[in-house]
Amino acid sequence: MVCSSYEIEAYVATITYYRYMKVLGIDFGTKNIGIAVSDIDGKVAFPKTVYKRDDTVILYVKKLTEEEQISKVVIGMPKNVPETWQQDVIHFRDALIAEGIDVIMQDESFSSHEANHSAHQFGIKNITDASAAAIILQRYLDKQHGND
Repeated sequence: MVCSSYEIEAYVATITYYRYMKVLGIDFGTKNIGIAVSDIDGKVAFPKTVYKRDDTVILYVKKLTEEEQISKVVIGMPKNVPETWQQDVIHFRDALIAEGIDVIMQDESFSSHEANHSAHQFGIKNITDASAAAIILQRYLDKQHGND
């Protein structure tokens, strides 16, 4: 079978698209948001930064998704918190979707506790929201790759 150059380019573009599946993870806090990014294969999460939760956060996340070539954003959704807090997270999610960002919600139960516990075990004093974001993101990635 002979393929045209157009078919070959389309095939290479498809492979490239699916090969590079970086994912951004967010731990949505009261004052800050923790941000984590996966490796290029979408298998391992790494803490990236903490950003102040203000009026510029949506544009910051959008810019970050473009710069890092992020395929989707995973936001931690708290379960055992007041409904108003969940509504803040949903509003944040909807604002990202309005910017054209693909968003997935992930249970964030005990992610901050787990991050603090791990930090304590290794003698790390200043745990950040980015570590909790990495835990949220890693849970999602593990579920996608059948490692949950």
